[in-house]
Amino acid sequence: MPLCILCDSEATETAIDADKFVDCPECGQYRHGAGFAAHFAEQSAEFRADLARAVPWKFYSGGGQKPVELGNDTRLAEYHVASVKVFEEDIEEHRRKAVDELTSETFEDDLDESAIAKVSRVLGRSRKKSRSFVEDLIVDGIVEIRIQETQTRPIEGSPSLLRGPLKKYERCKKKGSAESEGSE
Repeated sequence: MPLCILCDSEATETAIDADKFVDCPECGQYRHGAGFAAHFAEQSAEFRADLARAVPWKFYSGGGQKPVELGNDTRLAEYHVASVKVFEEDIEEHRRKAVDELTSETFEDDLDESAIAKVSRVLGRSRKKSRSFVEDLIVDGIVEIRIQETQTRPIEGSPSLLRGPLKKYERCKKKGSAESEGSE
């Protein structure tokens, strides 16, 4: 099995005309022209590392639906690197947005895939890495999972369906805040 030229993970490559379509478990999917590998090899180690961060970010922030185009030389790659650097300038804001997305909906059982997909898009990370991010938020006391009462929901043309329990990610109350001080 060939290795991903960006991260050296085992990946699948498919030739499409003169281009190569790469599906990598770490980087997502990308497509590059015949001349790209030679141009990429000539770049600095710093640029190659930056591109290895930029491609998965671009892929997952796009919803993981379309491969990242890299072209035949490094011009598109340079654009992707510049874009991820702009994103990383305010990573705390993007983390806040990820928490907002995470806390925006309920889920049943352990099926929080919709919330994880939203976090994946906001942060430009794979679902696996996004789930790890969410687990860290729980451990750090930033969010918690709250169980809501079992609910019934009418289904058109049939009796009510018993659902539940429904769960929701919620922000933890900060220690020392007015709310928590008033309850002590």
